[in-house]
Amino acid sequence: ADGKPDLTRAFTDADLDLVSRAVVKQCAGHDGTDDQLITDPEACTFDPASLQCSGDKADNCLSAPQVAALHKIFGGAKGKDGTALYSPWPYDSGISSPGWRLWKLGNAKTPALNLILGGLSLKYVFMTPAGGDFDILTTPVDDIRAAVAATDATYKTSGLDFMVADKTALEPFRKHKGKLILYHGVSDPVFSALDTIGYYKKLQEKYRDGTSDFARLFLAPGMNHCGGGQYALDSFDTLDPIVAWVERGKAPERLIATASTDAQSGSRLRPGLSRPLCPYPQTPHYRGAGNSDEAAAFDCR
Repeated sequence: ADGKPDLTRAFTDADLDLVSRAVVKQCAGHDGTDDQLITDPEACTFDPASLQCSGDKADNCLSAPQVAALHKIFGGAKGKDGTALYSPWPYDSGISSPGWRLWKLGNAKTPALNLILGGLSLKYVFMTPAGGDFDILTTPVDDIRAAVAATDATYKTSGLDFMVADKTALEPFRKHKGKLILYHGVSDPVFSALDTIGYYKKLQEKYRDGTSDFARLFLAPGMNHCGGGQYALDSFDTLDPIVAWVERGKAPERLIATASTDAQSGSRLRPGLSRPLCPYPQTPHYRGAGNSDEAAAFDCR
């Protein structure tokens, strides 16, 4: 009615489910099972073009504009000249989950959180100067990038400087015997798991084999932003492992994760299924014996 795009109608739930099932079909199974978990997201080379309709839009395919939109979304923000402004996103099963839709597209009750939370926080918190005539749907991304990196006499630190956690100078932390557990849902629609992987790789470049002595990264398959996802292993403990690491020197070799039992999650995983979350770059592999629904039957390698 106001002439602006209605993101909620860009993809139906059935469209997103089509993509999710196709991603699972192509990219799950690296752990040696048929459990529909994508345990090695960097090995997933899914391309939504494989689902493009040859003619008119139908239930079993995507329109050309939808495929183009997915390429843009998962390719990460880019400037007008093609310069990458943020990491790409991994294709993962959680694209069909309510949490992914809520952030990226919105639903009948709530506009996309990237618009209402993202847009307002950009306008009033991260951009310099704050406020002004800003519309997240129409402002060029290069202008947003410039305003987020800007400072002035009042705001002497830019939003970019105080928000981007990309520093690898952790030597004081390391010498103080600090320990760091990073975890990220692979289907997180807000922050890309590939961005966190990229940061961990920077740590590895600096500290090499010594990185895992004080910092470990765990990826949660199918998990949306902080939880949720139809194929998500989103229930796991990081508090006891960090305490054991700091106080007893016992480094976390694995985190045991299970699917949410919340009825609202709509989990498609078998009830009671558990898996180890392995320290990156290790991934879980079924030993070939024992109950494949139990984490004890898997090695991290």
